[in-house]
Amino acid sequence: MENYEPLLEKLQSLMRKLRGLNASKQETKLRPVLRQTTRWSSAFNMLQRYFDLKDTINTMDDATAAFMPTRREENKLKGLLEELKAFESSSKKLQSADGLSLLDVRDIFDALIVEHPGLEGYLGSDAAIIHHPEFEDACVTVLMGKANSLTQQQRTLLLPFEAPATPAAVLEDKKLGFADRAEET
Repeated sequence: MENYEPLLEKLQSLMRKLRGLNASKQETKLRPVLRQTTRWSSAFNMLQRYFDLKDTINTMDDATAAFMPTRREENKLKGLLEELKAFESSSKKLQSADGLSLLDVRDIFDALIVEHPGLEGYLGSDAAIIHHPEFEDACVTVLMGKANSLTQQQRTLLLPFEAPATPAAVLEDKKLGFADRAEET
């Protein structure tokens, strides 16, 4: 995103300018969104809002027109917005209540790394933020259904989390509702 920093700063200046305009002069109820440097998602939101507002911005005002991106800059911003959509989608999925497993998270991260290799050091399975890569690798291996291929060290790491095997009949009973089980007896 560093390559886009000058453009993002220009867009930030435009959004600041638009925020200062009298609300009665604006043709839409949408308000400008500013970027926060600590949150990449705010850059996505600012870009998206710019393209939502673009046609309603009064470019006859020289002070405002000076902040507007050129066509070439706008094309670059569209490209960045498309790139950021993958991050936005991933972020929303990771924050959802869908009950993602570690395997699901690893799949999302690996897909982002394929699209953006520079993320390897941040999202890779051996990234510095991962304190126990062997443990994560062991969990992913089990979730992939390949528990038989675990090394002895991985088995030892997972031992505290081992659950007793549940007989198939008990599992089947749990799938049936109470009334269905009562009917069977």
